[in-house]
Amino acid sequence: MKLITHACTTALLLVATPLFAASPSLTSYGIVALAGEDVQYTDESLSDDSSAFRSKASRIGVKGEEAFSDSEHAFYLLEYGVNLKTQKKDDSFFLREAVVGLKNQYGSLKLGFSNTPFKLSQGRVDAFNDVVDLRTFLPGEYVENMVFIESAPLHGVSAAVAYVLVDKDGDARERRGTSSSIKYQLDNLYVALAYEQNITQQDLLRLSATYQYEQWQIGVLTEQSVATENNLDKQSGQLVSVLYHLDKLTFKAQWINARFTTGIKSFYGIKGDNNASVTLGVDYHLSQHSTLMFYGAHGEAKSNQHDKQEADVIGLGMRVTF
Repeated sequence: MKLITHACTTALLLVATPLFAASPSLTSYGIVALAGEDVQYTDESLSDDSSAFRSKASRIGVKGEEAFSDSEHAFYLLEYGVNLKTQKKDDSFFLREAVVGLKNQYGSLKLGFSNTPFKLSQGRVDAFNDVVDLRTFLPGEYVENMVFIESAPLHGVSAAVAYVLVDKDGDARERRGTSSSIKYQLDNLYVALAYEQNITQQDLLRLSATYQYEQWQIGVLTEQSVATENNLDKQSGQLVSVLYHLDKLTFKAQWINARFTTGIKSFYGIKGDNNASVTLGVDYHLSQHSTLMFYGAHGEAKSNQHDKQEADVIGLGMRVTF
């Protein structure tokens, strides 16, 4: 039933879009991204998931706004993820974002299901976002129901805070809390500090920064738990990324080290007390909207000195935006 509902909703959006084509307030958009990946494990029990085609955050949505005056607008966005895999256990469509809001020269207010300020604070530090991204080992990459307020930039500084509402769909995670960030953008330098509280089993503090110099971009991110439930030890993680643009090519490298044991996902099925990954890749930009992706990654997860899992990934994919 859920699949039918999502499919019908998206179909109605696609049918309705041409009817409103004359209105500048409505825009449809999407991303289709698919990669074939070969994964090799040192743990033979994980070999069943060794090779597969995987959707890399494919999506479709509509967005728009209505102006009340020169400086005041109402806006909306409805976005669905599209699962391009064929497993029957997965829904083909799932909600990624659904918000309505108001904005003026001082900032914006939005309500609904959206990325937290903590997540958005990363900026462009994640070189492999949506492909082999930082959420594999670092917690805090959540989309929540919330009330989100963000200020307009003033001398390059902006701030955001969100109150995350209670979820009543049976999710065991505690989801009443706050997420906030303060960001600074000046020319090629971006710095952000973010904090989230009472959203997971640990409160998190994150510092992100990127700097662009000619064809280069360097990014760093460090994250630490501030307080935890059940007297858990404080945990931390770091990320370093480097990009180099050469004509139609973008060369990328990224390293992640994480000592988080709660609130995380995993690197292709492996996770432990000490985790690390190294990813190298190159994007070939066929056009403004089409990109070929080639990447390789190595991940390690250790629970103790004698319990170590490793995974090696080779991937080839393509992304098309519209």
